[in-house]
Amino acid sequence: MTNEKFCRLLEKLMDNDMSALKAVYEEYFQMMRYTALGITKDDGDAYDVATNVILKLRNYPSDPRAVRNHVGLLISMTKHEALNLVRRRGFVCPFDDYAEEAAAGDGGGELWMQDILEALTREEREVFTAHVVWGRPLREISRESGIPYRMVVRIYAAVKAKIKQLYSQ
Repeated sequence: MTNEKFCRLLEKLMDNDMSALKAVYEEYFQMMRYTALGITKDDGDAYDVATNVILKLRNYPSDPRAVRNHVGLLISMTKHEALNLVRRRGFVCPFDDYAEEAAAGDGGGELWMQDILEALTREEREVFTAHVVWGRPLREISRESGIPYRMVVRIYAAVKAKIKQLYSQ
């Protein structure tokens, strides 16, 4: 979706047009959910965060035409909402259920997104989510995060190495 189309949808959302809500949901919900999952470590919480962010777009406080990077806006809103949720719940990590399933052999030997995100550091999760889930180039991630490009490349190389290690286990 182009930035211009997103801005038009945002204007419609602010006017309570539910067709715009559906379009934003269909286009961005899963990416927002996986961004939140990297922070909350719980699929249910990630779902709630993504839903809350989409609903908050209805009350967007600024001029929708002033949005220059709608993907960056959604990432920022999702990260802030997820961090607020984690702070409110007291940093509880609900991965015990997943660990029990894996130990029981219910996972079928497949590598799930939760397994990948659990193995990564916060910085690695952010680069992984921005690049793999949101499809943003590493140079753009470097520019927006203020991390030197070579460092972002090293972080992403470390992410790939960790994923390969998880698959080989």
